[in-house]
Amino acid sequence: MLLPLHGLLGFWIAGFAQHTNAVDFFKTVNSDNSGLLELRITEPLAPKANTWRASADVTAVLDSVGNKRTVSGKVLVYWPKRTNSQKPVIEYGDVLICPDLSMPMPSAAFPDDFDFKAVMRYRNVQHQIFLSSGSFKVIGNSANPLFHWAFICREWVIKTLKEQFSKNDAALMASLLIGYKDEMDAESLKAFSLTGTMHVLAVSGMHVGLIYLALIFLFTGRTKDVKVLVWQGIFIILLLWAYAFITGLSASVLRAALMFTIIETGRIFLSREGQTLNSVFAAAYVQLLISPLNLIDVGFQLSYAAVIGILLFYPLLIRRYMPANKYLAWVYQLGMVSIAATIGTMPVSLYFFHNFPVLFLPANLFIVPLSSLIIFGGIAFLIISPIAVLAKWLSVLLSLGLDLMVSFANALAEIKWSVIKGINTDPLDVALIYLIIAGLFGIAVLSNRKYAVFFTALFVLVFSVKQTVTALDNANRKELIVCELKNHLISVVRNGNNISILSNPVEAKMADSLFGFMANYRLKNGIKHVEWVFHSKPIIPLGSAGFYWQNKTYTSHLMLADKPFATIAWLPDTAAIKKLTCPVFIQYRYRRYVQQDSRMVLLRNNFFRQSF
Repeated sequence: MLLPLHGLLGFWIAGFAQHTNAVDFFKTVNSDNSGLLELRITEPLAPKANTWRASADVTAVLDSVGNKRTVSGKVLVYWPKRTNSQKPVIEYGDVLICPDLSMPMPSAAFPDDFDFKAVMRYRNVQHQIFLSSGSFKVIGNSANPLFHWAFICREWVIKTLKEQFSKNDAALMASLLIGYKDEMDAESLKAFSLTGTMHVLAVSGMHVGLIYLALIFLFTGRTKDVKVLVWQGIFIILLLWAYAFITGLSASVLRAALMFTIIETGRIFLSREGQTLNSVFAAAYVQLLISPLNLIDVGFQLSYAAVIGILLFYPLLIRRYMPANKYLAWVYQLGMVSIAATIGTMPVSLYFFHNFPVLFLPANLFIVPLSSLIIFGGIAFLIISPIAVLAKWLSVLLSLGLDLMVSFANALAEIKWSVIKGINTDPLDVALIYLIIAGLFGIAVLSNRKYAVFFTALFVLVFSVKQTVTALDNANRKELIVCELKNHLISVVRNGNNISILSNPVEAKMADSLFGFMANYRLKNGIKHVEWVFHSKPIIPLGSAGFYWQNKTYTSHLMLADKPFATIAWLPDTAAIKKLTCPVFIQYRYRRYVQQDSRMVLLRNNFFRQSF
């Protein structure tokens, strides 16, 4: 009875948590973009490739005569570098007045491509604004003192690291210590991702656990069988949350901080040891009460999946064998923790990233201990940073450790078979894989295993049948996709596992860039052969019929059985449109339209997709 009630409570809270459902949502109040917006910047500016970016709360709308109405909502604010010669002087908490230039977040540019709009929807952001240096005015600052202090501390850490380390090493140290990855180079990020060690760069439960152990040792001189005094426990909790605030309160950090807070509260106030698994679920419950949309966040899912995997599978893995040598036992235990965490996160990781790092075990056995030493060394460096001579020597040692860690990750990532790529799963696959894992867990722990064996075999059968049905569906599907990618109108004709891309001539470099938008589509739909048609091509096979590509100056026609199936047109604003009895796709500068018969409608999505 309680479970359905909690589910209803979750839906109710999640509905209220979404600003777009509120009656005072700023786009509801100012749907025609006629007024001015009052924005409050909620984070420091972050450097991106071509812009500076920050999130902001929309606090009010001002009409043409200055009347002010309080509203709600969030936006991403961009300052493009091409229209802003210098970084804008904007700080956390600044209140801006600007025209309502807000526009919806861009959705996926191609089917199954990365959908930034969907990602930001669960962070309650659905609109963006691009500002230039003269298009806004700062009228004040209303920073939250607690977050303001946290951002000041974070900026001090980044500045101190940049003073003693090279650019790349400073970026890597900032990522290890506080999870700041905005200045990390792409090659290093890719190497850690391919080796399954990305978690050491994104401040996670491992980092919070290290800080927790360090604080325990600092107050008691020990880390095992420790009983802390009340004042010690309170300080440990406060310092733990101070670190969590500095790192930005990511889902994994928040989970770990809540879990350790629950554990310590039980130990110091209730004089009892809590069950760790209960603490994890309690932390998740509290976190979702505060921010229910976190449930959809990939960081939240991976964080809890990793911890639950460790708590469930690690005891099973070490139950039957443990090396007698204490050093071998330590290495063995670390390896078993890595395997247990991978079991817990594998289904979610495959769904979001489509890769499986084969060498995750040796990578974690080397990188996790080394990164832990570097983290403790980095904390020591920040403490002694006012003493220039000592800080310089320590920075040299830490740089050697960073170089060794990156070199090892790069070496593993360069091995051809180190990563299994191109794994495609959907939410049902994820659920079935978790059910299979649960069945195997039941076989390992239950005394009466026959039911666990039966259900595990059933789930494996269902999973196999689903994969077969999906493969057959992909092999027989036929569809047409028309989209605009980087100001190029593209049509894609699919015949089973083959696609033909039709477009006006583009340079090879641009073609590679456009082709990248189709990567997830090709993976998800099992596309094996791709043909790109720039010029006249008589027939593209499609079953017993055929598509005919007739290239003209501005317009190209797709024919099915000698009848016009679709027309792709690149036309100027003033061009007349001939009435046709098939879909017509027209590019007007940067907007896409579809016309059927005499009606013309602006495409709300970035692409048109039709199966037949």
